[in-house]
Amino acid sequence: MTELNKDVYAAAGLALYWAQLFEAEIVTVVLIYGVSRGRFRARSEAEAFIQKAEKQPLRQLLRDTLVRVKFEPDVSGTFEAAINARNSFVHRFFWDQAEAFADEGRHPELLKELHDLAQLFFSAHKFSEMLRDLYIQQLGNDVGASEPSNQAGTPLEA
Repeated sequence: MTELNKDVYAAAGLALYWAQLFEAEIVTVVLIYGVSRGRFRARSEAEAFIQKAEKQPLRQLLRDTLVRVKFEPDVSGTFEAAINARNSFVHRFFWDQAEAFADEGRHPELLKELHDLAQLFFSAHKFSEMLRDLYIQQLGNDVGASEPSNQAGTPLEA
C-alpha cells in the first residue's frame, strides 16, 4: 500500500470519526431532554431510551432537539448538510468512489473530498456541542426561574 493510499484511508477514517461524534452529540442532547423530563429513574430505563433514540433517523432527532433549544445563529443549514453528507458517506461513499480508490491518479481529488467532509462533520459536531451546552444552560435557567430566590437572584437553599 502506498503512502497516498494510506492518506486516503486515514482521511476516510477521520471523516467517519467526526460524523459519529456529531451523531453521538445529538443523542446526548436527546438524553438530557429525557433526564430533564424525568422520563426514567433507573440506568436501564435510560439505556432503553438511548437505544430507542438511536434507532430514529438522525434528522428527526435533530429536529426534535431544535424545537426545544433556542440557538443563534441558525445553524440548521449546516446540520442538514452534515446529515445529508453523513448518510451518503456512511451508506454509499465507498461504493460510489470504488474506482477513485483503485486509481491513485484520482487520490488527490478523493483526499480533498474526504477533507471537506471531515471539516463539515467537525463543524456540525462543534455546533452540536454548543447546542448541548446551551440546552443545559436553558434547563438551568428554567429551574432557577421556578425556584424562590434571594435578592441576588440565586436559588435559595431548601
